[in-house]
Amino acid sequence: EQRNQIQEKTNRIKEIKKTPSDILDEINSYQAKYWEIVKRHDTLLMTWSDDDKEKDREELDRLFKEVINNIDSNNEYLEKYNEVEKEFENNSGETTVEMNEFASRYYEAVDKLLNDTYKAVKTKLNEEDFEQLKLTQRKWLKEVQAYYSVFEEQEFGTIRTIIHLDYEINMRNFRTLLLMLYL
Repeated sequence: EQRNQIQEKTNRIKEIKKTPSDILDEINSYQAKYWEIVKRHDTLLMTWSDDDKEKDREELDRLFKEVINNIDSNNEYLEKYNEVEKEFENNSGETTVEMNEFASRYYEAVDKLLNDTYKAVKTKLNEEDFEQLKLTQRKWLKEVQAYYSVFEEQEFGTIRTIIHLDYEINMRNFRTLLLMLYL
């Protein structure tokens, strides 16, 4: 019964209409959490596994799930997100070239969804709210660029392309989910 009460309370909270300003605050909070996790142990760049990285990956997965749980389940862009994730669930490439090609197709699908979601949000927001979103978008892009310098310092050899695309995909997926909070 306590579980039902918690679920009912969660549903009531979700029903409360958030303003674009509320959503932007939520996005900024999620962005800060994302970068804290990613940068802590360079979670998206480490090619080896250790306890710290595994804990960070689990925390990052929980953050993705938290954002997803705050998106309307009827959101058409969330459905598209889930379709892309299912389609690219496993990289079946056997050679580096095949794995790179797979990662490139995955990146293109994720990037397209990000752009489509951004356009949908742009049509929904008034000019002032959209300008505020653009400010947080610029902040996000600065973080992405700064983190790219960490990537550039590494010497990954033949797996360089896959590592780069994997972290670009992760960042775009997360940003796409954040934008879906508006829809």
